[in-house]
Amino acid sequence: MKIILIEPDEYYHAQFANHLADIAELAVASNLSDARELIAEMTPDVIVLELLLQDEPAYKLLEEMSQDRHSAPRIIFSKIYNPEDIRAAMNLGASGYFVKGRDTIHDIKKLLLTYQK
Repeated sequence: MKIILIEPDEYYHAQFANHLADIAELAVASNLSDARELIAEMTPDVIVLELLLQDEPAYKLLEEMSQDRHSAPRIIFSKIYNPEDIRAAMNLGASGYFVKGRDTIHDIKKLLLTYQK
């Protein structure tokens, strides 16, 4: 399984790499500009992303991908725990929403196992 992690925090880069090594090939982008390049290059099976990015809000990518029926499932793993933001992300096609500090990477891994081919 090919996963793109869009996350600005290097701590989470290492955590995802450690937790998902046995099920996925992980590529990491720290911003949306790099993420768009990775998506075009590798056609991921799943995208995991933080909503709070430095270059532009991740909602922009969710909106772009919601127009594409063939895009990869998107899973949010964010610091944002606001019901309106969660609803907005889900309305833009997110397949799951996990909150940092409440949910764990192990929780995400369980969901990812349902996407394995």
